[in-house]
Amino acid sequence: MKDRINAAEGMLFYIVKNIRPDLAEKIKETGKLETMIIGLGGQGTKHAGLMNDFGTTVSAGVAPGKGGTRVHEVIPVYNTVKEALDEHPSIVAASIWRHYSTAKEAAIEAIEAGIPLVVLISEFIPLKDVRDILVAARRKGTLLIGGNTPGLIFPPERIKIGMLPDVFYPEEKSPGEFGSKGVTIISRSGAILYHMSDAMASVGIAQNAVIGVGGDGAIGSTFKDLVPLAMGYENTDLVVVAGEIGGCMEEMLAEDIKNHPEKYPKPVVALISGAHAPEGKTMGHAGAIVTPGQETGTFRSKKAALESAGVTVVNSQYDLIEAVKGKLGSKRYFDPERYYSKMRKIWEAPPPKP
Repeated sequence: MKDRINAAEGMLFYIVKNIRPDLAEKIKETGKLETMIIGLGGQGTKHAGLMNDFGTTVSAGVAPGKGGTRVHEVIPVYNTVKEALDEHPSIVAASIWRHYSTAKEAAIEAIEAGIPLVVLISEFIPLKDVRDILVAARRKGTLLIGGNTPGLIFPPERIKIGMLPDVFYPEEKSPGEFGSKGVTIISRSGAILYHMSDAMASVGIAQNAVIGVGGDGAIGSTFKDLVPLAMGYENTDLVVVAGEIGGCMEEMLAEDIKNHPEKYPKPVVALISGAHAPEGKTMGHAGAIVTPGQETGTFRSKKAALESAGVTVVNSQYDLIEAVKGKLGSKRYFDPERYYSKMRKIWEAPPPKP
């Protein structure tokens, strides 16, 4: 088993403790953070295996009509969320991989069952369905990530929920070196998230959590929800926000920082993508679009709002790394050479046979 910190020390446990204190007590007893996957089509099945390989405890899968079977020989499948929770009552998170036409049903089933973290991988969910999912999540106090999210990864705990690549984290370390300390990255774009993780690891900066908020126009949790959450976790040293044009998520974060500075006791560094994007054109996914003549949602409006709230805003990935290093001072979490050693094995590996 790859090295990992104690379950009760990581950020995922911190999240669960804030939403379901009763479940947190069970985790202290078992020492395990269990997850569930809902939707076992091609992608769901593939990533169930990859999550399990990374070290995630995937205790159950849910696929109507497939109850009683197993995927990857080790993950039992149930027909409903209730059936799964009857057998595995300590599950703390569910990732949803269903088609957009049935994603609402699956998400609300997980929310109503009391699972504290629901990660909605599905994309193109109709807006009326998203509204119903958001209402259910607010009512139950569920932390909802997505839709259209690549998911989350908690490297010190060896837990990932979703499809984020897990090659960007040095697994040869001992948890005693820096434990769960690190930088938290919260991003609207999945691709930029991957590049940021790689760039930070290449200079010895560890990440205790990496979160993709989701690319759709309406999502469960925004920067204003997630940045204070990350800062409340004692082992977060700094938060990186990767924003982009479209919507008003970054402006809302800036306003909240001004109105409630006590919620933001640690440094924030932001990178905003889309400085040269043409108006009226969707860039990548549904949330990244600026209407001609729009005063908010533009690169300039986001940059100005964040800077007015005291956030360091940078223009490139290089500048981002330099800014983070400056905020952290002389702190370096691990020797970058160990990261390069791991990556060289990947770069030099022969291509897979067709």
